[in-house]
Amino acid sequence: ANVTSITEDNAGLLWLTFWDGGLQTFNRYTGEYTRIEFDQSVNVCTSAIKYSDINNVEWICFSSFDNFILINPITKEYKKYPKNDNEENTLKGSGFSNIFKDKDNNLWIPSTAGINVCYRRNQFINNLLLYKEIAKDNPMIYGFPRTLFRYDNKFTMPTWFHGNTYTYNENWNLLSIEKQIDKKLNHKN
Repeated sequence: ANVTSITEDNAGLLWLTFWDGGLQTFNRYTGEYTRIEFDQSVNVCTSAIKYSDINNVEWICFSSFDNFILINPITKEYKKYPKNDNEENTLKGSGFSNIFKDKDNNLWIPSTAGINVCYRRNQFINNLLLYKEIAKDNPMIYGFPRTLFRYDNKFTMPTWFHGNTYTYNENWNLLSIEKQIDKKLNHKN
């Protein structure tokens, strides 16, 4: 199994996500690995990040293709947010490959439908369905979000598949599209 991300909790325990290996902890002082068991739908884990909620309770957040999960590193209590394209205030899309945290400690979860935002104050989930703005209903054409950067009050988002980079303002209005460089070009020095 390949490690897809590593994060450290406040006690110094390392949390590792694995492709085909789920979620495990590693105690670097004892050298022990412990697999965190969930149901079968959480075998592929793609990203993990440390997060604290409005009550300053620490959580380790991680994603799998169709789930977003918060786990308390002390009690091992967890909250599972499965995707549900038919309900309000739920995750939309699939392919939750990364999780990002902004300066306000809100969580941003890109998917095949756009961006899902989990707000720190109430863990309410808002959906920014970005494809419709550029008249692309097929995320394979758009290329769903690979990562997300916030800089100078702008969000910049490179994507999988076609590899274009999209830049939005704070209100998620599209500012620009940078096209992927043609792979067929042969650059010689």
